[in-house]
Formats: sequence, C-alpha cells, structure tokens
Amino acid sequence: MSTRRTYIYLSFMLAALALCPNAGAGLYGFSSANPPTHEESILDIETPPRYIPNFRQKIRSNIDMIADYAHDQNPDFQIVLHEGEDLLKKNLWEYHLSGYNKVRNHSDPNDDPSFLYRTADDDTTGSLQPEDLPKFRRKINAIALNNVFCHGRKISSDLKQSDLRLIAIDQCPTSIMYEEALQEAFGENILFYGFINPDLAFNNIDRRHIISENAKNIFNLTDAKNILFLTDDSQYKKSYELIRNLQNSNFDVIVMPALFHGTEPFAPEDINSLKFKKNGTTRLVLAEMNLTEADPKMYYWKKSWKLHNPSWLVRPSFVNKDSYITQYWHPDWRKILSTHLQGIIQTGFSGVFLTGLHNHHYFEQQLPLE
Repeated sequence: MSTRRTYIYLSFMLAALALCPNAGAGLYGFSSANPPTHEESILDIETPPRYIPNFRQKIRSNIDMIADYAHDQNPDFQIVLHEGEDLLKKNLWEYHLSGYNKVRNHSDPNDDPSFLYRTADDDTTGSLQPEDLPKFRRKINAIALNNVFCHGRKISSDLKQSDLRLIAIDQCPTSIMYEEALQEAFGENILFYGFINPDLAFNNIDRRHIISENAKNIFNLTDAKNILFLTDDSQYKKSYELIRNLQNSNFDVIVMPALFHGTEPFAPEDINSLKFKKNGTTRLVLAEMNLTEADPKMYYWKKSWKLHNPSWLVRPSFVNKDSYITQYWHPDWRKILSTHLQGIIQTGFSGVFLTGLHNHHYFEQQLPLE
C-alpha cells in the first residue's frame, strides 16, 4: 500500500475510532480519576519538617532493584520508563531539597524546638550522589513520553543525544495532526503510538494499522519500527482470546498486562509464542508494571485492605479509579514488587514497561520547598 493510501486509510480509521463509546484507558496522561481535593491544594504546615525525603531517589531505588535483579537473570531484559524523565537527572527540586535538608539539620537547636531531639532511626538516607545517575541511566533501555508531537512537547537535547530509545505516545486532536506527527516521528527515528480517542487507545488491537511494518528480527528496542500498547485487557473474557489476537499481529513490540485481569498468570509457552510475529520473525513482549500504585484487581490485594489500611495506601490514584498510591519505598510494598517481578521473568517476558513514575509529585506537593 502506498504512503498516500495508507494515510487516507488512517484518516477514516481514526475518525471512526473517535466516535466509539468510552472504555477507559488507565495510562497516566490520558485518563483521570480522583482529582486533587481542596484540602490538598491549601496545605497548612505549622512546623516545617526537619527532613524531607528524596521521593524521586526512592523511585530510582525501586527501578535499580528491578533492573539489577532482572539483568542478573537475563542480561537482555529491557527496561522502559513511562514519563520518567524527571528521574534521569538531578533537577531544581532536588537541588532545593539538598539545600533545605542541609540547613534544617545544621540550625541552632535553641532557635527551633523541632531540633531538640534527634532519634537514632531518623530517615537520613536517600541522598543522591554524583556518580549515581550515570549508573542508573545505563540500566534503562528506553523512555516513553506523552504528547511529544501533537502537543508540541520539547524533548531535551540531552535526552535526544542519549542512548535511550525514545517512544512517543500521542493523543492527536485530528487525523491530519496524527498524520503529521507520524511523519515527524519517522523522520526523527522515534517509536510512535498515536490515537484520537484515549478510551480506545490501549484496549483494542483489531482496528490498529501497523505503521512501518517490519519483517526483520527484533532483539532490542533499538531495532523496533513500531509498537503496540494493549495494557487494558477488559475487552477480553478469556486469556486465550487476548493471546490469539496478539499472535495474529506483526507488531515489533507489544506492551501488555503482566497477568490476565490482574490475577491469572499467562503460561510461559503463550508468552514465548508472542515473541514471534505472524510473519515468523522475532519481537519483544513487555509486561506493564506499576511501581507506585496498588490495584484491588491484582492477585496480591487482601480483602481487608482499604485506604490507610495498611498505612502505606495513602491516596486514591489520580489516574485509575479504584487504585491507590502507595508509599512506594515501604518494605511491604517493595516485597510485592519483588515477587511480581520474579513472576514476570519466570513467565518469559522480554522486559517491563514501568508506570506510575509520576507519583513522586504528589508527595513533593505535600512538603513544598518554597
């Protein structure tokens, strides 16, 4: 099919998608739930805390844990961050944090009663060392950014010049803007996943036309020419229906749930079968893994759990209606992440697509540095 005919086909297809009923997306940046409350917007802190944790470094620590374990099991395991650009370098917030903690911990205790006592178990860990970030970045294979082309988001020159594979996930207002974004992404060698209706963007494969279909073997993300996000499996009643649909496709990279409906593990032979495109060449199959939010539909959820019980379930998710933001540095949550990762590796996935990386902003806003 010629390029012009392909774009005409896409225009009709995207127009049809825009008229379809809502189904829910659940990927940060393209769906919303549980917006900020009035109380959260008018914080009243009588006594500034003596120490503010580095919430970004705590997410980096979780990613480090995942990458180190995964690469010990499989050196080719792919690590992809969704909206994790804030984690790749030390930015203004962290410089302010370092200054704040330094000043607060070296003040004259006679001037501030909050410094009268210093317990042995005070949390003074989590500082960012100069050598940490280069080592951290080398563990990452790719980063996915929202709305790069259709909304004019600027990609930093540092990111463009890095070894990271760039992925653009774009909600485009019109089919014409979609076509323009597609051509621009192709010219910059950025993996592009575009759509008009976010409610159908991550749960439907039947109407997705492969752009830059590729008959070559895909061994890592740098080889890929196209990608599919099917992170919402609610449209499928049986796991074999989902597997069969994916088997009959030629996408270079598939991003999918780690478990069917959050509770049913995929058989290793099913995931292995997905590593081959319909045309017979190899591809990558990545499992979505949320690092900061607990989902009641997941296998680990206990019936007695609710907001603040356990204490590390701190707030309803901004993105997913029924999920909860966790204290993602809490040992109990990290144990869940560890077990979850082991299952992903044992099932045979090629890598992970890490989500929930934006939630450090929530904790930072509770303890502003202004």
